[in-house]
Amino acid sequence: LLRGVQVLTFTDQGKEIEDSIRALLEAGVIGGLLAVGVLFVFLRSGTTTLVVGLAIPFSLLASTALLFATGRTLNILSMMGMMLAVGLLVDNAVVTTESIFRHRQLGPGDPLGTTLAGVGEVGMAVLAGTLSTVIVFLPLVFMDLGVMKVYTQEVGTAISLSLLASLFVALTLIPHDEPSDFHELQ
Repeated sequence: LLRGVQVLTFTDQGKEIEDSIRALLEAGVIGGLLAVGVLFVFLRSGTTTLVVGLAIPFSLLASTALLFATGRTLNILSMMGMMLAVGLLVDNAVVTTESIFRHRQLGPGDPLGTTLAGVGEVGMAVLAGTLSTVIVFLPLVFMDLGVMKVYTQEVGTAISLSLLASLFVALTLIPHDEPSDFHELQ
């Protein structure tokens, strides 16, 4: 500091920002846990729920990497977009998992072949569904709404990247991580 210069803090919003980020993370974790709970009710399998539930953090990590790769930062708005997408992130994984399971029931002796058949059967539908959802949010990214552009662009980009990351996870990691005792509670 320069001699004779005195710095006074007029306002410090750091605490409020930290509290907002903490509350947003808590809401995201609660939302993710509720989504996994609902999955368990419908899938009736601990292993399958775990595999599909892992799509949430993997997709969020991948979307965070994509945010950084596109020159964006992780901020309250992008985190809010990713938290809004949490419920959508498991859709692709559920469809892929169920298709693989059905094919494994039809041909139990060939796990690789049935996995490829299951993913192949629903791959285009999952791609089309994801892209149609992403297209809904793209106007938020590209619209010029003045001051609102900052908000809509961050949220729209985060949701779109999260959905694309979930597509990647559902078509690559989910088939790879399928346990052989798939749907053990059914």
